[in-house]
Amino acid sequence: MARHLQIMGGTDNLKMALDIYTGLRTRAAGGQVNTPCDDKDIELTIGRLLQIFGGTDNRQKALDIFTRLRTRAAGGQADTPCDDKEIELALGRHLQTMGGTDNLIAALNIFTRLRTRAAGGQADIPCDDKVIELTLGRHLQAMGGTDNLGAALDIYTRLRTQAAGGRANTPCDDKDIELTWVDTSSSWEVRRT
Repeated sequence: MARHLQIMGGTDNLKMALDIYTGLRTRAAGGQVNTPCDDKDIELTIGRLLQIFGGTDNRQKALDIFTRLRTRAAGGQADTPCDDKEIELALGRHLQTMGGTDNLIAALNIFTRLRTRAAGGQADIPCDDKVIELTLGRHLQAMGGTDNLGAALDIYTRLRTQAAGGRANTPCDDKDIELTWVDTSSSWEVRRT
């Protein structure tokens, strides 16, 4: 029900969805209101919904949720990457939306670490995880600058070539890859000229 309300959108529907998630959280926390629970899915969903609401207070609440999840997944060690890809991606994407140089660099570090881990510990090597590669490419694109746009285009071109059965400069059937590739290649051409 709450997810359907989110899809419908609008302030009233989003507030009703938040009420449902908050009720689930309260129940999962043993009846304690405004208390984090041990259910990662509920916590991530509330954090993502707070992102949608926007505003400084909601962004901070979402950051607190994602940071708390990460700390718990890292065995209680604060400011320590965890082995949970979903939590790391949520935190990195949130830092990206918050903006600012420090947050963008922190997000880049998260995405780069995820990529390195997925590539068997080899730094600066593409991994076989499309979600991580697309997220890193989009982040480089958001950071802007010729070098970052070029690196993003390299990621998308490599993904596109793989998805097209190894044929370079060939459209593939993956909508996510095609949309990012077209968008970045257009930006790249404008910047290069």
